[in-house]
Amino acid sequence: MLQEISGGKLEMCDAYLHSITKHDMIARLLLNLKGAYLRADDDRGALAAVDRLLVLRPDDLDEVRDRGLLLYRLRRYGEAIEQLKGYLAARPEASDRESIETHLLNLRRLLSTLN
Repeated sequence: MLQEISGGKLEMCDAYLHSITKHDMIARLLLNLKGAYLRADDDRGALAAVDRLLVLRPDDLDEVRDRGLLLYRLRRYGEAIEQLKGYLAARPEASDRESIETHLLNLRRLLSTLN
């Protein structure tokens, strides 16, 4: 069935049969929810999914970054800055560092014009 579905590109291996924990299943469901909310342009829903993912995996830096970016889109600028700063502090060699630093610069400019 796997070969039929994949058009012969995948072959069965033992790794496909490993059990996952309830914790891993919930995380997978939340990741799927996050993706669905993002595709539907529902930033609040995506943020709710990310918040729950961070309860399960508080050290997941990708989710910390995504939380900061979602907060930015939701105009929760102070919170966004804190999340993005935390992300860069924990991952100083991040491949997206330049992009995140640009977001932080824009956020600080926005906050200065609002005060």
